[in-house]
Amino acid sequence: MPREGKTRPAPDAVGSQSIWQRRRRLREKYASIAPPKPRRRIREARRWLDVLAVRCTNGRVCERQPGERHISFRESAEIHTRGLRELEATDPELFRSVRWIMWSLGVEDLDTTYEEWQHRSWLRSRHLSKVRAEVQRSQDRSDRAHRVY
Repeated sequence: MPREGKTRPAPDAVGSQSIWQRRRRLREKYASIAPPKPRRRIREARRWLDVLAVRCTNGRVCERQPGERHISFRESAEIHTRGLRELEATDPELFRSVRWIMWSLGVEDLDTTYEEWQHRSWLRSRHLSKVRAEVQRSQDRSDRAHRVY
């Protein structure tokens, strides 16, 4: 007989819970190992993580600029780690918010079906495309401002 909590519920049982109910159940289940929830700067932390993801990933082929080089997995991991270390050293409060968001997103992914994961990945890709365009526009503006004629 399988031990309690070690077996995956039947598909109809998983489907009967809403995504929000499942997320709440998982948050409560893993609350003992959760980092402390920050009181503020959560929106800023989400934006910081989005910009970090843009800087660490290549984006879709149609979004790449001509001559832009490909970021390898190793380089991406290094950029991500360096960004988190620099944030921890320069802004510990924002780092705590970022760490909490990363933890909560990880918990949300635990009991996800493949179809839900695909849909969330598609939504995340669309969101990062918008952020990538905003970052590119702000870089273009700053380049034009610093250009000497």
